[in-house]
Amino acid sequence: MRVFNVIFCLVLTLQLSSNAHALSLGAVHHEIRLSVAEIEALKLHYASQVVTRIPGIQVGKTTVHVYIKTVELLAKIKKFQRQNNLPELSLPTLPKKRVRSKHILALVELAQTQLRTITAKLNVQAASLAEDDSSKTASDLYESVWYASNLMDAITDPISSSDVMSNLKMIESGLIDIAERSNKPLVIPQLRTFQAKKSVDVTIALYKLLYKVALLERKLKLKPLVVPAFPVGDIKSSDAFDASGNVIADLTRIALKLKIPPITIESTTIGVVTTNDVYAEVIRLNQSVEFLLK
Repeated sequence: MRVFNVIFCLVLTLQLSSNAHALSLGAVHHEIRLSVAEIEALKLHYASQVVTRIPGIQVGKTTVHVYIKTVELLAKIKKFQRQNNLPELSLPTLPKKRVRSKHILALVELAQTQLRTITAKLNVQAASLAEDDSSKTASDLYESVWYASNLMDAITDPISSSDVMSNLKMIESGLIDIAERSNKPLVIPQLRTFQAKKSVDVTIALYKLLYKVALLERKLKLKPLVVPAFPVGDIKSSDAFDASGNVIADLTRIALKLKIPPITIESTTIGVVTTNDVYAEVIRLNQSVEFLLK
């Protein structure tokens, strides 16, 4: 018994030591700040006059949300590389298992490597930052990555209806997978025709979709998302894009819960798309989620 107690104490000590050295969200947040500094330097070089929207305070975000927002950031870095005839990074897949801080760090480090290569080539110097690994939440990380993503918008082509449609095609694929896993084969409704729709209409429809996804999460006994505040000011395609990214993040949370493969990132180029086309697709997706809620 004494030998058993000694072994038990040794194992417990090793576990506590391992946990003590686990990567904190605060440490990851510091690395995100370093990436932000690189992008700020690029923005100062290319588009110093452009005002960047600062995200509001985030609530209820998880590490999955942070992971997928960081993938979005990487996609914008890839877009910048393509526009400037630079070698393009390869986008990671969406998560297949529980997202931990180390998984987010890997994405952030990929962003840093790409950004530092770009700033070095341009002889652009990022601001130096003091070390800071103070305690942070996933919502804090999400807010910082979102700001980095907004900064990238200043030095890349504007988010278009085609970009939003790419996300919507991913959402449709995710809903089909969830329906199949739930033994409720999904019949996607026919597209309707709309006229004179604007980005604000699309964004409102996407927020309605977010509320329905939250209901679906509750039905699946998954802690529902906290739907963010509706954006203020002049609503653009970028706002609809952000909202569609939120939907993708929570469909990924559901996929992880149901143990099904993640949504495949849309890599094909969508042709000419109008705001009316995007709105029609969002309405169809809203109807699809309503079917899953029955």
